[in-house]
Amino acid sequence: MSAVQLKAIRESFFTTVFSLLGHIANCDGYINRNEIKRTQVYMDKMKLSAHCRSEAIHLFRSGSNPAFDINSSLEEFKSAAGENPNITQVLLVYLISMARTDGQLVKKEMEVVQKVAGGLGYTSIVFDHLLKIITAQDEFEPPADNDKYQRTNTDYQKHNFKAHVTIDRSAAFRALDISPDASEVEIKKAYRRLVNQFHPDKLVGQGMPPDLVSAATERFRKIQAAYELLQKYRRKSDMT
Repeated sequence: MSAVQLKAIRESFFTTVFSLLGHIANCDGYINRNEIKRTQVYMDKMKLSAHCRSEAIHLFRSGSNPAFDINSSLEEFKSAAGENPNITQVLLVYLISMARTDGQLVKKEMEVVQKVAGGLGYTSIVFDHLLKIITAQDEFEPPADNDKYQRTNTDYQKHNFKAHVTIDRSAAFRALDISPDASEVEIKKAYRRLVNQFHPDKLVGQGMPPDLVSAATERFRKIQAAYELLQKYRRKSDMT
């Protein structure tokens, strides 16, 4: 990919994300305080420079204008992305993640996000599956040091350790989009697929704006933590 193509994708990605986020926020005819706050929260996670933050706010306001043309916006992005399906999916992942920073998507917001997904070529079945994966990854919290806690808490050691590990493993399987009875080969395959999709270095090479990489890094760390938890549990099982 040439430097010119990368620049075009990066600019289009940044523009489309924040314009569409403003459009989603205004889908019911007004923007409330919570919608502004969740956008600010996500900007903080991105660690945007002052210039990029100012530009993002401008794009958000532009997208919230009733005259905003969502179809033209999607067509311009698809034209810039070209034959790069992964960066298109990452755009949708970012959009969903930002729109549900407060934990949920209300019905009208969901309808707009589904319209965006449709405009990007996603069927309702594929979109619903992607939404499920994103939700699982966003809800996955890497566990604390269970070994240390088990050694220092007798009650936990007797009653709660196995149950807690089971819950953690279940969340890890969902975060990797695999079933609890997945084989070691299937777990590694799922992990490698997600690495190819969300590793920050790979995303930058595909056209991700560098200013947005920190949010991608957070998602990748959760994917990595889920995989490491399953590997750690497998090693312990082999030793017993």
